[in-house]
Parts: sequence; structure tokens; C-alpha cells
Amino acid sequence: MTVEPDLGEESAPHFGSFDGRFIGVTLNLSPASEAAFGLTAADNVSKFEEAAFATVLSHEVRHFHDFLISPRGSVVLRRRISEAINCLSLLVHARRLAAAKAINALPVPLGRWAAMDAAARDEYLKPLIQLVGPLALPDIPFLPQAGRLTARPSNLPEQSDATGFTSAATASLLCRAGLHHALWEADDWPISSQDVREGIAFTIQRQEAWSAFGEEAYAVLTDRVASHSPSYLRAYDLWVFLARDLGTDLACGAMTWANMGAYFEGEESSPAARFSKLCIAVKRLGGLPSMAPSDWVAVFDLLINAEDTAAAVDTQLQEDKIFLTSLMKKRDDNGGYPLLGEMVKLFSQFVDAKQKIVANFLNDPASYLCPLPYLESVDRLPTPPIRLITTPGNAVDVGPLNKAALSVQHGWTNAEGDIVATELLLLRASDIDPHCAGVLSDFFRISDILMDEGVRDLDEGALRSLREVFPSVRLLNVID
Repeated sequence: MTVEPDLGEESAPHFGSFDGRFIGVTLNLSPASEAAFGLTAADNVSKFEEAAFATVLSHEVRHFHDFLISPRGSVVLRRRISEAINCLSLLVHARRLAAAKAINALPVPLGRWAAMDAAARDEYLKPLIQLVGPLALPDIPFLPQAGRLTARPSNLPEQSDATGFTSAATASLLCRAGLHHALWEADDWPISSQDVREGIAFTIQRQEAWSAFGEEAYAVLTDRVASHSPSYLRAYDLWVFLARDLGTDLACGAMTWANMGAYFEGEESSPAARFSKLCIAVKRLGGLPSMAPSDWVAVFDLLINAEDTAAAVDTQLQEDKIFLTSLMKKRDDNGGYPLLGEMVKLFSQFVDAKQKIVANFLNDPASYLCPLPYLESVDRLPTPPIRLITTPGNAVDVGPLNKAALSVQHGWTNAEGDIVATELLLLRASDIDPHCAGVLSDFFRISDILMDEGVRDLDEGALRSLREVFPSVRLLNVID
């Protein structure tokens, strides 16, 4: 399951997710998974839960790999890091302003506040001032439409705090607009881009269920998902309907090709647009000739007159390397901010992992396009970090845990002195450092809160972190 901010899914109980803020795999603790990790006894676990948890890792790892190899994934991560740098600058200046008692309140999210004109802001503040007394807010410009991404990371300590805050806030809002262009795909097609991504991962998951556990596990998984999460099968079903079912390998290859297209502003570059156009083209042709998987990508490009997909993947890799160089310079110019070092570390590992997966794809396309060859060769591909999370409000007693294998990302000590946790990191060898991914995931969530999501959408851990930064500042929840 892929989850982007405010993008929900109608689904059966989810056992995992990939949301682009944690650059790795997230597994949701459930009776089946808690039993697997030795946290509880395996009671009342259904056949579906057994099949789903036994195969969920292959589903989520594929999401991680698809994020790595797709040009859009690179754009999203670069823009998220650029926004995070500006948010860091914003927080530095805001904390100094608060220490100097120049501000005592901060509107959250800034995106909603920036869209309000002076009259709307006055109307919002008037009853609050009557309730709590004078409020001093930092200067945030009126930006009804932030427009396209035009901002570069602002200088962290160089400007005065008042000017610096305004500059960093403006740059952050523009970065957020650019991130939205990459994340939100208003698909005017029979399926969504989310359907395409889920279609790929669920095809891989069903293949593993069949190969490892047999026909019954495959049927249990397929039947439950068909009735509770039809989006997982929507793209596959469209291929069967329009392309006359040319086989699972070709269906998976077509969805994977659609997700790997060159990124440019506008709907036409979306996976939904590419996949839908391909299905229509194949229907008009009456099918496809027999050909090797190594030819699929070039043929698919030709059928819809698309840019060279393989070249687009390599182009984004080169742009990632250029961005890494600029990020390293930003770190070196602002050596007092450890978070910049974490950003460099994570993005450097991301580039190395991307280079590894791109080289594997170009050398052997079938091993990425086709489900069974992919599963048989997955050990050659980058390994993601793994995060375990509990359902909201259900922290887990981590007393039984193997401390060498798991570490607490978010947790506390209860009244009995036991450590309970809502997020855990699985400590194993991976191409992305787990702690680094966890630290930046937390900061990305804070950036989302500040820019876009607001207090009403926060998880308690991120809200607690933000309040620690501003212990004397009121966070004003700006509601639409």
C-alpha cells in the first residue's frame, strides 16, 4: 500500500505501507505480525491474515523499489528535502524570535494562513485574542496561489530573524507547491496512478503467495482484496479488459513501464495516463506480437509516442547526483546543523541504491518487469529499512523484544516502568540506514504539519516534537 499525505485507501486491514516520508518499508503490527515478532501469542489469526502478513513484505519492498527507479520518486524526494531545508531555516529563525519574545504564536499550517488575506486573518484572530490576550505572529506573506516550484533552499543563519523567517516561509510554501505537483496526480482516466502502483505491488504479492504457499493462499488473498480493496486490481482488470489478457508478465511489465515514465508537470506524464493510453493502443492493435521482455519498454514507448523511458530513468539518476553535490555544499556551508548531515547521508544512499537498481534493470529487464524473475532476483536489489508501527492508540510492550534486532523509534515508559512503543525500527543490513530514515521521516512529518496538514491531522509524536521546539509559542490551528 502506498500512502501519500491526505491520500486514503478503501481497504481490508492493511499490513504494510510505503508513504514516501520514511524511505523504506512500514509494517503495521497486527495479531499476525505481533505473533511473528514474538510480541503476542498467535490466537484467532485468519487464513487471510496469515497469507497477507506472509507476503506483505514483497508487496511493500516492491513499492520501495518502484519509488527508487521511477523518475517521479526522485523528484518527490528532492523536493521534499528542499522543503525540509527551508523548514529547518524557518524553525531556527522562529525559535530565535520566540526567545526574544518577538512572537508568541504560530499559525499551523502555514499554507492555509498564507492563503488568507488580511481581513480573513483579522477575523480569525479576533476571538482568539479576546480569549487568550495579545498574539504576536511572524510575518507570513499573502500567497493565495504559491504556483510552481521556484524556490531554492534559503540561507540558514545569514539574515535577521524576522526577515529570515519570512524568506524561509515563502521558500517553504513554494517548495510545498512543487511537491504537490509531483504528489497529486489529478488523473482524468478510468484508473488512478495509485491504482497502477498498487497493481504492480499486488501482482508481485500474489505471485509470492502462489509460489511460496500454493493456490489456496493465492485465492484467499485475491478474493479478500477483490471485495475489500478493488483499487489493487483496477489496473490489472483494465489490462485484461482492453488488452485481452496477454498474461500476468505482460500486465506487470506494462504497469511497471507506466510508473517509470519521464516526469514533467502535467497529467500526461502520470502512470495512469501512460497505462491507459497503452491499454487503448493494444486494444486497437488487437493484441501484441510475441516478443522478449527486453523489447517491451521500447515497444510500449513507440505505441503511445512516449519519451524514451530507459533514458528518462538514467536522466533522473544524473539529476540526483547533481542535487547531491548541491546538498553536500549546503551541509558544508552550514556545518552547525546535524540534520543537514542526515539529509546528505540519506540522499547519498538513495543515489547509490538507485544506481544499483537502474543498472540491474538495464542489464536484465525481465528481472524487474516480470513477477517471478523479480522475486527470484530480489536479493540483488537494494534492501530497504523496515519500520514497525502499531495501530493508533495501541502501543506495544517491547519487553519481549530482541534488543539487538529492534530499536524504539517512538515510545515511552508507562506507570509500571515498562517501555511501550508506537514505532520500532528493525535493525538489519539495508541500503538505507534505518536510523537516518527514521530521523528524516520525523522531520518530513513536521514539515507536512507546518506547511500543509495542520494540528488536526497530526500524530501525537510529531506534535510533541513540534511543541518541544516552541515551548512558549501557541500553535494556532488554522482550519479551512
